[in-house]
Amino acid sequence: MFQATCGGMGLTGFIIEAEIKCKKIKSSKIIFNKIINYNIDEVFSCFEKFMGSNYSVAWLDTKKNKNNFKSIFIHGEFCEKSKLSLNNNSILKIPFNIKVINNLSIKIFNYLYFFWNSLSMKKGKTSYENFFYPLDKVKNWNKLYGKDGFLQYQFIVPKENAKEAILEVLDYLNKANYLSSLAVLKLHGKKNSNFISFPISGYSLALDFPYNNKINLILTELDKIISKFKGRVYLTKDSRLTSYFFKKFYLQFEEIIKVRKKYNIFNFSSNQSKRIGIDE
Repeated sequence: MFQATCGGMGLTGFIIEAEIKCKKIKSSKIIFNKIINYNIDEVFSCFEKFMGSNYSVAWLDTKKNKNNFKSIFIHGEFCEKSKLSLNNNSILKIPFNIKVINNLSIKIFNYLYFFWNSLSMKKGKTSYENFFYPLDKVKNWNKLYGKDGFLQYQFIVPKENAKEAILEVLDYLNKANYLSSLAVLKLHGKKNSNFISFPISGYSLALDFPYNNKINLILTELDKIISKFKGRVYLTKDSRLTSYFFKKFYLQFEEIIKVRKKYNIFNFSSNQSKRIGIDE
């Protein structure tokens, strides 16, 4: 029951009580180190080199530049000697929907963001808000996508072929001229034993796209690439995955069905569970 419920998209009932062990911290400051990378090999080397760091992430420019992809890798640890305080660092507010995110604005922003980070401080202290939630400096930033909003597509592929898979995804997006407004790369630890949990030992890439009529065709092509490399798409952020690809991504999906039958659980479903075939 636990393996079906943890990561199980609510298909086995409600969790009414949970005990969660948290990591103790002594301050709200993080000591960070930032590394500028000019090709895909460099950013993967950073993840391997700083694998022991508790917090690491990389921003990718999805626009190919001189046959490669630039990135900014950052890792850090909570400072032991600083105050623990909460702050709201929003410095700008978007008051209404205004559609300004497109291929041109993405190219301009990525160029300026990379250039600014190349010149700014590479080591030092920052607040946990700036480190973990940099987008929240702009309140209601999602309104920059207009009234149609955006869709985030996050996938993970096994570590041994992650670089090849991610390069194929980025090459396809450039060929299709369909750039991501934000691309975040992370390295994950070992897989757990839950039936349809997302994490495996590998790299995940989260991609944000302005929503339009073309997006489902584009993302279906990405599904094909992820399937070829034995990866999976994050169900929590999914609103369009088909039953065909779900069953290729999550090979233990039938275990969820068995648990539901064993405990006679047929009154929990969703639009997603119907779409991906759990309710069949």
